[in-house]
Amino acid sequence: MKTDTLQPFDFEELFDELWPICRSITGNGLRQSLEILKRVVPIDVREYETGLRCFDWEVPLEWNIKEAWIKTNDGRVLVNFADNNLHVLNYSLPKKGIVSKEELFKHLHSRADLPDAIPYRTCYYAPEWGFCVEHARLTEFKDDKYEVFIDSTLKPGAMTIGEMRLQGESNDEIVFTTYLCHPSMANNELSGPLVQTELFKRLQQRLQRRYSYRFVYAPETIGDIVFLSRNSDELKENMVGGAVLTMLGNDSPMMFEPSGKQDSIFDRAARNVLEHRYPGSSIGSRNPKGRAAQRQYCSPGLKLPLSVLSRALGGSYPEYHTSLDTKSVIHVDRHRQAVGILEDIIDVIEHNEKFINQRPFGEPFMSKYDLSTRIGGERIKPQNLYYKYLLQMSDGDSDLLDIATELNICMLDLLTAAQDLVAAGLLSPAQTTCKTL
Repeated sequence: MKTDTLQPFDFEELFDELWPICRSITGNGLRQSLEILKRVVPIDVREYETGLRCFDWEVPLEWNIKEAWIKTNDGRVLVNFADNNLHVLNYSLPKKGIVSKEELFKHLHSRADLPDAIPYRTCYYAPEWGFCVEHARLTEFKDDKYEVFIDSTLKPGAMTIGEMRLQGESNDEIVFTTYLCHPSMANNELSGPLVQTELFKRLQQRLQRRYSYRFVYAPETIGDIVFLSRNSDELKENMVGGAVLTMLGNDSPMMFEPSGKQDSIFDRAARNVLEHRYPGSSIGSRNPKGRAAQRQYCSPGLKLPLSVLSRALGGSYPEYHTSLDTKSVIHVDRHRQAVGILEDIIDVIEHNEKFINQRPFGEPFMSKYDLSTRIGGERIKPQNLYYKYLLQMSDGDSDLLDIATELNICMLDLLTAAQDLVAAGLLSPAQTTCKTL
């Protein structure tokens, strides 16, 4: 069950260390971020070389950047990468020289609808250079010419992916994956890795785990494709459910979208927990186009059951992909609530079983087992009702989640009643493997 007695790591301290790093889909920023997380949890860091074929893609050139700026004619720095790493088009080619205002504006990105925000823009797969700036500052560009400097490199290297695994009694796996490739944005980047890291720490402390758990930190889309291209056979054999964890720190309600299969053990458990323990959560149906990692896992050739858990599906908050997505957007209690929700879902998964009624002919004499009041006429307590439901519906075919769904209650509310009935010898677990649940 939940490990509430554990001391959580300091979300804010870890956030503050990760925040200033300029991350991308490759490069030293990504490596540095994983090394910081590696001090907290035992991440296995793996490198995949430039040019490596992965399904229809290949690992791109590695990108790194040291410095970038735009100067006016009198030498004043107008835009500086050192002030905010979103000021440079992520994956920008190097650039040095004098350019006209007309030419510069072809490579200058802003958002008129958010004039005080620096937009986050990328050119991963196109040879381009550029800067990003607040739209309200465009009036500051009054010179006819500007000196531009982008000290970046694009050369053969590698893509870095982090992975951890907790072995359970079964090889059946629940997979959690999160993105670690965006520069300094709070909810859109760091909330997912922070929640996933804390979840690993809590699961690691559990003395018993029926299922195995895999945790992946990968660049969005291309990182998922690289990881799947090297692990798809094993995942198709063992993966029974899981979720993308992303954008979990803001004030929006929790949002859930099921996997392509829609009825994986994780899908069923998440729906049950969110409906009954976290009212106000948004529970969607399958999204045909999927989300970034989900599209890869649930693609027709793989059909792996990956769901999405987020507070901002589709970037549904105004600060998304801009410099306004700062620490003020997120809250530690929202991160911890997300970890709590995930632990509840895992509790359902771990304790979901099929049972067989050991006194199937009529109703057992419950008071003989100290499971019923000896004074009749009182209103039946919920726990006694649960006993009756479980005995009536435990035929070896329906698991606890099936029963809870039919009764429209949280499976965790049935769990104690099931354990009481097992202890009394009135129920026994059916001999099933994890995969059949």
